[in-house]
Amino acid sequence: MDAELMTARHLEAFQALMTSTGLKEAAEKLNCSIPAISKAIGVLERQAQAPLFVRVGGRLQATAEALAFLPSAQSALNAMEVARRDLLQLATEKPPRLKVGVGGGALPYWVPEAIRRCREALPGLEVEMITHPTQKLLHLVATHQIDVAVATPPPHNTDANLLSLCAITPIQEAPLVAVVPAQHPLARRRVLRPQDLAGTPLITLYEKSPTVALVSAAFKESGEKLDIAIQVNNSISACYLVNIGAGVGLIHPEALAGGAFANLVKIDFLPRVSMTTFLYLPKVPVNAALSERFVRKLREVCGPQRTRKA
Repeated sequence: MDAELMTARHLEAFQALMTSTGLKEAAEKLNCSIPAISKAIGVLERQAQAPLFVRVGGRLQATAEALAFLPSAQSALNAMEVARRDLLQLATEKPPRLKVGVGGGALPYWVPEAIRRCREALPGLEVEMITHPTQKLLHLVATHQIDVAVATPPPHNTDANLLSLCAITPIQEAPLVAVVPAQHPLARRRVLRPQDLAGTPLITLYEKSPTVALVSAAFKESGEKLDIAIQVNNSISACYLVNIGAGVGLIHPEALAGGAFANLVKIDFLPRVSMTTFLYLPKVPVNAALSERFVRKLREVCGPQRTRKA
């Protein structure tokens, strides 16, 4: 029985499987084999004397016992991470470091400005800012690979176990807008509706994003088919494509902040499609004090407008 004592590796396998769609994805996350994941889960199940995962419709699904064990497993892994960081700092005191994930409308101004204000208040602060689709950012937050993320809403197919590991709060709401180059025939329009864009190459977010689902519904209500020519991960990428004449962008208005795309014209889109920006934090943050400082600065940048609680 001693050979099967629970180790951090068993907990890592459990966490990976809880935040994955199956054994293959969990094994890829830990860079190990599928049998290694199965073996680790088997050790935990024998100690629990209960199944932690069952197959339902061909997919592994967490049992009630797994959901009950998850907070303890997460807390233990968090403690290991804190101990690891403390150990690394014994030899030399390193400057504070914050890892921020960002996507959507927060990319061009909100997050960079919040980082600037944090560094102004805390000289020597090191910040790593990464951009990924929201699904990837959620995983990085849940597994403590980043401290905080600011991005679009969670995709509808996001695993419930993954969501349970994150504290998710809406922080800002803005209407989707259309953007075109200044010389485009539509540039002088004050408002664009789905029927105005029929037959026009459209550039917007990836197909499974909540925003595109709302845009698709708006087109359907107008009797028009949404025909996306180019899908992108964020509104900044859409602006680059619009700027070279690849089509009309349907984007978050904050992408035009800072004057990076002076040649683009913003046009209101009706019916109104709300684009909400969310804040993502681990349920049990490791870098809590620094994350809270960043969140305060972010809320200053976003201003007084707030969305209602989700």
